[in-house]
Amino acid sequence: MLDVHPPHHPTHTWKDFFIHIATIVVGLLIAVGLEQTVEALHHRHQVEATRAELAHERVLNRQRFLLIYQELDHFAREFHDDAGTLEFIRSHPHARVESWPHPFLFSGALIPYDDSAWKTAQVSGVLEYMPHGEVKQYTELYSRMAAVSTAEEALRPAIFSMRGSYIDGPLEEQTAEQLQKHWETLKALRIQVATIVQMQHYILTRYHDFPSDEPFKEDRQILLNEPLQTELSSTWQKSVDRLNAMDAADEESH
Repeated sequence: MLDVHPPHHPTHTWKDFFIHIATIVVGLLIAVGLEQTVEALHHRHQVEATRAELAHERVLNRQRFLLIYQELDHFAREFHDDAGTLEFIRSHPHARVESWPHPFLFSGALIPYDDSAWKTAQVSGVLEYMPHGEVKQYTELYSRMAAVSTAEEALRPAIFSMRGSYIDGPLEEQTAEQLQKHWETLKALRIQVATIVQMQHYILTRYHDFPSDEPFKEDRQILLNEPLQTELSSTWQKSVDRLNAMDAADEESH
């Protein structure tokens, strides 16, 4: 005969089954919640660290802003002096150097903006955890600074050309055609630098923590048609104000 023993555990009921399932679900929810909390804290730390790096880089770029303007100031004065000297040489062929109104010696340095922290933020993916409006402002600022750096880099060939103007021999011995070539190069450089001045001016107009270019107003007058610029200044400011208002409305909608 077979021995029949009573079960060691009581028979499970539906109530026990649902309690067991609920225990598992609650445990999973707690585990997922803890994981998401840890992940959120990690992302928050990433955002704070990125903001600190971008703030530091912004301070450096404000300093570079002034350095760029100082170089533009240097360019402006050299344009003025070199243009006068070239015009004098063209009007007085073979005039001795001692009689020139100014020595012809074109120089100048290129100072690009720094964007290493911004590029790191883009590659790391941390920007997706930052507010839309904040990312938009950084994107626009770095885009405009990159445009200035690119425009500066485009100056390099013309700068080298002006520095190499003596390759064909002393200026006072060069032909009218050679002097005309230097004159055209100088004019092209002036237009390029004037463009950079305008781009720089827009940055400080849009971002008021950047230094004012007011100390360089006299040099802007050399590069730009300042009377025309003065007439357009109110229109310029109105356009900037409208853009700021659009940005504010866009940020509120998000």
